[in-house]
Amino acid sequence: MARSTNTLSKTFVWILLAFLIVGLAGFGAINFGGRMNSVGTVGDKEISVNDYARALQNQMNAASAQFGSQISFQQAQMFGIQQEALSRLVVEKTLEHEADALGISVGDETVRDKLMTIRAFQGV
Repeated sequence: MARSTNTLSKTFVWILLAFLIVGLAGFGAINFGGRMNSVGTVGDKEISVNDYARALQNQMNAASAQFGSQISFQQAQMFGIQQEALSRLVVEKTLEHEADALGISVGDETVRDKLMTIRAFQGV
C-alpha cells in the first residue's frame, strides 16, 4: 500500500513538472525554434529552465528528507517551495551579475587551493 502511494506520488510530481514546463512555454520560455531558453534573466545572466527544474527538484528532495516522506508537487506548491527555488536562483544570478560588474573573482589561488582539498585532485 505504501509503495503504491509512493509510486503514485512520484508519478504525480513528474506530471506536474511536465505541466510546469508546458506552462512556461505558454509564457514565452520557448523560442520559435521550439527550444526552451529561460525562466528569466538578471542583468545579462539567464536562469535556464534546466537550472530551475534542478533547483526545484533539489528543494523538493530536501523537504522530503525533512518530512521523512516524498512530497508531491501540490504539497511543494502549498509550502512555497517552487517560489523558494526561483528566489534562490535569482539571488545567485544577482550576485554573479554584480560580481562581474565590479570585476570581482575568487582568483586562481583560491580555486587551486579548493581543488587540492578534493581527493580526486590530490597528487596531481
